[in-house]
Amino acid sequence: MRAGLRFVRRATTPWDRAVLALAWSGAVAGIVAAFGGGSPGARAEIIVGGEVVETVDLSRERTLEVDGPLGTSHLEVGDGGIRFVPPSPAPRKIDLRAGWQREAGDSAACVPNEVMVRVTGEEQEAWDAVNY
Repeated sequence: MRAGLRFVRRATTPWDRAVLALAWSGAVAGIVAAFGGGSPGARAEIIVGGEVVETVDLSRERTLEVDGPLGTSHLEVGDGGIRFVPPSPAPRKIDLRAGWQREAGDSAACVPNEVMVRVTGEEQEAWDAVNY
């Protein structure tokens, strides 16, 4: 370890090390800005078959049952978020793995049952792509 530090000190100038430190701190700040916490959501839209069927307040804890083509999807609202909970009508149960959706722009879906939840906040964020 010390040999490596000696090599760095001999191979670089103090200005080189300053530039490297600035570059690393800029990279860390960029990652935090890109993946850091977004604005908390206030409401969630429940969408079935492409149409919004209900808008729920995320500050009020409750459970919901939403009917889709395959059966009933179950949703839990609490702790400022919303999530799919068992039982799920989907064959592979991928919707249950999505977890809590809390920040504006977050979404989860039970694709086979055509049920989706989308968290909205004070300002609506535009989607340019949706992937999971």
